[in-house]
Amino acid sequence: MSGVRNADVTLYHHTWDAVQHKDVWTRTQHCGVSWHGGRAVTPGTSGDTAADSYVVRIYGRAEVAAVPGDIVVKGLVADDITGASQLTQKYAESWRVTSVRDNRRGGLPHWRIEGA
Repeated sequence: MSGVRNADVTLYHHTWDAVQHKDVWTRTQHCGVSWHGGRAVTPGTSGDTAADSYVVRIYGRAEVAAVPGDIVVKGLVADDITGASQLTQKYAESWRVTSVRDNRRGGLPHWRIEGA
């Protein structure tokens, strides 16, 4: 794994507010991350499906609040949102998190966040 730091990102994390009965979105900006993405093909029973696939590595030992369903936007943005589509429709390089891995052990500690 390479430690190439080629981008800044904004991570929008959602939590459920039981009092207000709605998702609440908070954003965290991360500078100097590793951003990789592009078209990927997934084989299926009715043929192959092409889709965008992304991986971001956020370096460091600090906790990162991220779960599937969160949104990553390439760049440092400051939008206040009430739903994911407000970002995915506005920013071409934005995507929904599908997987989060804590890789903070070893010589290059990081969080690996994947999505489409």
